[in-house]
Amino acid sequence: MKRIFKFISWFENIIITIALFTIIGSIFIGVVSRYVFNSPVIWSEELALFGMIWLVFFGSSVVIRERNHIRLDLLEYFFRHEKAKKVTNLIADILVIAVLAAIFIYGIKQFLFVTDLTTALQIPRRYILLAIPVSAALMLIRMAEKMYRDRKSEREAAQC
Repeated sequence: MKRIFKFISWFENIIITIALFTIIGSIFIGVVSRYVFNSPVIWSEELALFGMIWLVFFGSSVVIRERNHIRLDLLEYFFRHEKAKKVTNLIADILVIAVLAAIFIYGIKQFLFVTDLTTALQIPRRYILLAIPVSAALMLIRMAEKMYRDRKSEREAAQC
């Protein structure tokens, strides 16, 4: 199981690194071609946008992996009892999984039904939209991992 999660982490980091270098490189090429050579390239902005889409979606999976996602702990503040806090955390996790499952399903539908090409690069738009279901699947895996680890640590704390 650890090897699978290590591979997923490696995959996420590779995609994010490629996306980041794509953004930096295409913007650099766009600026140099426009201001140094006075001949702008039309594809640099589009490529940077596609890199940004992939960076954001795969970065979201890393955020869940690192447990740095935004959280509203207002309900935890109102519930002083530890069991109530656990229940609210479980409900929140289930809601996040439901939203991610919906994103995954609709991302697959988008991928299957979009057939047009991008404006400047003339590549199928579906390859850009592929970031949605793939990252949603990774986020679902990360949420399941998080819930498993939370329950495991609760059981270990109860045994002590």
